[in-house]
Amino acid sequence: MKAGWWLVVVFVVVLLLYFLIRWPEHVYERIRGNQTSAVLTLRDICRAEANYASIYPTVRFSSSLSGLGGAQCATPSPTAACLVDQATASGSKAGYKFVYTAVPGASGNNVSFRVSASPLKPGDTGLDYYFVDESCRIRRNSTREASSEDPVLN
Repeated sequence: MKAGWWLVVVFVVVLLLYFLIRWPEHVYERIRGNQTSAVLTLRDICRAEANYASIYPTVRFSSSLSGLGGAQCATPSPTAACLVDQATASGSKAGYKFVYTAVPGASGNNVSFRVSASPLKPGDTGLDYYFVDESCRIRRNSTREASSEDPVLN
């Protein structure tokens, strides 16, 4: 009976050591996945804005992130264009928060837009901050909220 008991103890200790060694790797992979999702979401927003501008040329760019989405997509409109999924339109997706700002022009239409993506819990859900505007060049900063002054992500 004692030999069987020691075998179980050794197995549990080895299993525990395995998880302790692999856990940081698992966390890093989750963070990397969230960051990849944030970049892809910013690309989706840029594509949606390009489509929005061609569909609603008098408005040019949407006035909000939720305006690119829409719950009832039977009849798209400028306030619910149905061009992005509901998670993107809500402003929170895969550990990142997306803040959308429309820049209105003198004639009332939106002449540009800006989107920043920040980790919901910096260091836990993501490490980098991202920014994109109507140029669709995604920019990254690893220490603070990204802006148009940061380097373009390759």
